[in-house]
Amino acid sequence: MIGEAAAALHASELAQFARGSAWFYPAMAAVHVLGAALLIGAIALLDLRLLGFAKGVAVAALQPLALRIALVAAVFCLASGVPLFAAGAISLIANPVFLAKLAALGLAAANAVLHHRGAGAPALHGAVSLGCWAAVAVAGKLAVFV
Repeated sequence: MIGEAAAALHASELAQFARGSAWFYPAMAAVHVLGAALLIGAIALLDLRLLGFAKGVAVAALQPLALRIALVAAVFCLASGVPLFAAGAISLIANPVFLAKLAALGLAAANAVLHHRGAGAPALHGAVSLGCWAAVAVAGKLAVFV
């Protein structure tokens, strides 16, 4: 079923446009990288604070701005990630490094939900988040080469 959905997405007009345009795919890749940098950077600020860095800065003071930046950056990543994925959906869905990226994204999201519900130690959530986002960044880059 997932393979069929990937094949349909790979055959879509969006995917054909992404593969056939000299500028669209590179532009989406640039937006994706910039969005990821903003997203991971904003989240890393919160994670480092949860780990005890910058103790003079209250999490409550840092969190609203960092979360707004992260939300905007996530929209950039999603909007650019869809055509990037569509262009190579068949090979990406079978790529173990890309699947590791998706797993790390899922774990990062679950960790964030648990943290915002107050479950567990804040420092543990910060450490898990930093690790997950590092894995997302590295796997995202390495998936191109596998």
